[in-house]
Amino acid sequence: MLEDSPPAFQPLALRILHLSADAGECYILIMFSNVVLPTVRRELLRISSDPAADLAEGALWIAGLETPDVAHETYLAWLSDEAARARAAVPDLDGPALLGVMRDQLGFRGDEDNYYDARNSCLDQVINRRRGIPITLSLVYLALASRAGEDACGINAPGHFLVRHRDLVVDPFQGEFLSTDDFAQHLARLGVPKPRQQAARLLQEPADHQMILVRMLINLRGIYLRKENSQQGLAVADLLAHLDPDNPVWRRDRGLLYRQLECPEQAREDLEAYLTAAPPPPDAETIRELLQSMEKHPRVLH
Repeated sequence: MLEDSPPAFQPLALRILHLSADAGECYILIMFSNVVLPTVRRELLRISSDPAADLAEGALWIAGLETPDVAHETYLAWLSDEAARARAAVPDLDGPALLGVMRDQLGFRGDEDNYYDARNSCLDQVINRRRGIPITLSLVYLALASRAGEDACGINAPGHFLVRHRDLVVDPFQGEFLSTDDFAQHLARLGVPKPRQQAARLLQEPADHQMILVRMLINLRGIYLRKENSQQGLAVADLLAHLDPDNPVWRRDRGLLYRQLECPEQAREDLEAYLTAAPPPPDAETIRELLQSMEKHPRVLH
């Protein structure tokens, strides 16, 4: 539906990914990691550290893992155009009005039938298909709200991601609104301890760009690993390791994926680094045994 020039790195990315199998899968993965991913890492780090940066742009960089020819400017312009139309049509663009624009005029819905389709985690495909999961639909809502000058922010809630818009909690996935009391009751149903206090904390501490981008990557990681797509799972684990470096689990996950993809040197470096985490990780002994096994029975590269 939306077409434009691909990102500058896209032709090189495709050349690397389409190298002959004779080059070796590990070589191809390392080339991709060293040549293509640094651009994505740099842009995500820039956006995650700048509250004034465009969060939708960060989501499009993530979408490039699934569709390398994502046209950033086209989708960003579409969001700006739709926000301007909404603002012109509805002077008081509060939560009910903006959610009505999203659902009734633009046709966005939660994709409950194909929840774990990777396209639901990619902003370009969510816009194209008008289907998504809670965090990507919330991101569309936030992008429209911010461009319309509205006071809205993300809520990094358990269960699924939500939005605070003025004095309401908005659920773009379900198409519902929650008052503060309703939100506390929602958390209580999820088994969250002290739900009223937690509701107040979540509303007072909105999700920043880094939290939202990490949560998007975690969703995409789960989808790729569920599909046993280790190559793209590795790319996501790499981005998580850079974007959320205080969490050693991502370094472990990247190391395990490197091992699975027969890149032993990279696997060993990550897994040994994981063992230096403080406090010691609960699975440290298992990782040590795995490293010992790798020394005794090294895998043969392609």
